[in-house]
Amino acid sequence: MSEGSESLGSGLITVSVEGRQLQAIGHVFELPMSALDRKNWIAFHDLDGDGWQDFMVPSSVAASSGVKVMAVYRFDPKKQEFVFADALSNLGEITPAGHACVSVRQPDRPAAFQLGRFCHSPQGERWVQQVSVSTPDRPTDAGAPCSTATPDLTLCRQHRMSLDRRLMSDLRAMSKDRHEALLESNGRHYANQYLRMRLTSHNAWLRYRDARCMAHAREQALPARLVASAAEACKHDLAQQQWLQYQARQVSVRRAEERSE
Repeated sequence: MSEGSESLGSGLITVSVEGRQLQAIGHVFELPMSALDRKNWIAFHDLDGDGWQDFMVPSSVAASSGVKVMAVYRFDPKKQEFVFADALSNLGEITPAGHACVSVRQPDRPAAFQLGRFCHSPQGERWVQQVSVSTPDRPTDAGAPCSTATPDLTLCRQHRMSLDRRLMSDLRAMSKDRHEALLESNGRHYANQYLRMRLTSHNAWLRYRDARCMAHAREQALPARLVASAAEACKHDLAQQQWLQYQARQVSVRRAEERSE
């Protein structure tokens, strides 16, 4: 074939130890030779956090966006062989994203909605799609209370509640500064009404967050015993996103005050 113009086609990925073939995996490369990195065409990572190396390999390239679509093969220690990970494969370009999590760049979607995230649930023995957030990923520390798809419910809930208290503290700090400014410019009634509005808005967001996360967890078709745990991890992600937004807003206000002095 002429390089760069035709798909590579079907082939076999062989697994060998000391020259002895242990497994032959059929794989279709629906991409031109020029799109395949000959030195790094296969990538090994412990994607699901079980201590065994899995691997990723490209299958095709989306014509509209140029995003690579990859297949994932997970090592099954019981079978002592690699098995096709259907939940992750052919979704898009896979990138490890912390302990037992991956990010998926999905082709043919607007840039703002292109990045998805999946984490592995060892209890459910499956990959769980995570709620979409626009802020940095969860902590990569495997021991973090909410670091997996279905963490320990009690520990993650305690950690999330601590984050909620931090949220409220930051909200009160921002509201206090704004309240004092409004007292001078608009009077006490307007300033107090502003405080009530901010608190009402925050409480409404908390109710929305909790309902959204419970619905999202149920959509993942997890065993009933893991739904609350998955929902708690989701609440933590959204609380972390909100806290970072509050932090960014405080920095922005301080900079504006410094410029006005």
